[in-house]
Amino acid sequence: MKCLNRNGLKGSALPDNSGWAYDGNSTMSRARQNEVDKNCTTEACGNRTH
Repeated sequence: MKCLNRNGLKGSALPDNSGWAYDGNSTMSRARQNEVDKNCTTEACGNRTH
């Protein structure tokens, strides 16, 4: 969640901790949203490449 928020996709955890949801409407393109989501998923899984 921190990664998404840091990269402009504001979100919050669901009350039952079963996942998360975007907060409001994003102004970035769908392609950019997908890129941020993919990068943050990779980061969260510890698969970063440097």
